[in-house]
Amino acid sequence: MLIIGDSVPAKGPASIGLSERDFISVKKILADGAKGKFSKRHIIFKNNGESLSISWREGTPLSFAPERLRYINCEIVLKAVNAYMKMLAEEEIPCEAAVLAGQGDADNLFRKKMRECLPPLVDSLARGDEKIFLSNCRNLVGMGRGLTPDGDDLIHGALVAFHYFNYERDFIERIEKEFLQIALSTNLMGHHMLLMALGGFTPQPVRNFILSISRGKPEQKIMKAVTSIGFSTGYNIVLAILLFIKKYLDKENKEMA
Repeated sequence: MLIIGDSVPAKGPASIGLSERDFISVKKILADGAKGKFSKRHIIFKNNGESLSISWREGTPLSFAPERLRYINCEIVLKAVNAYMKMLAEEEIPCEAAVLAGQGDADNLFRKKMRECLPPLVDSLARGDEKIFLSNCRNLVGMGRGLTPDGDDLIHGALVAFHYFNYERDFIERIEKEFLQIALSTNLMGHHMLLMALGGFTPQPVRNFILSISRGKPEQKIMKAVTSIGFSTGYNIVLAILLFIKKYLDKENKEMA
């Protein structure tokens, strides 16, 4: 999937950002039923004699490749996680995943499923147990509301955090084939989110959020940038990231004891 947007949405992988004027031109030609031709260098839209070309070689490239955080201070990371959890507790979380932060009606169907499936999912990622991870992915994929369903957002957050804190190539290779099949069970945008997470790719605000935790430098503006993604997507991702990192730190502390 290739996403074309104006300068307002968060920068992300597999996307091209345009000026407002250029984006309006693209919307106009697409609204008229244009057909596109995609190549490695550009995409061309044609309709009724009009032609519009977008070349990503002329723009400023951004890397969204994940960093493997090999040397982290568990104490400062935990303090950052707790600081972000406190920030979340001070506002009303507008999604079903709020139950993971102790908010809302725990008897709601979606919330019950999240409470049942996300904790073992993050635990399996921390331990490298592909069977339990995939089993809980099946229960979460496509679940919930939104352009990207809540369940897909949660998996995205947990899997991206794994790439930064606990990446193991063998684990990704073991889950890849089945994970790609499971990802077909959701909508187009959810599918895109899951595929990006498999490679550790995520929007820039999420990447900044994870790096701020690793450096022990939580900031309200960084949290705000993430939670502003979509209606509830950012909140879902943040909660999954924080839960995974707490589980990962717990595992590390037990191994060091």
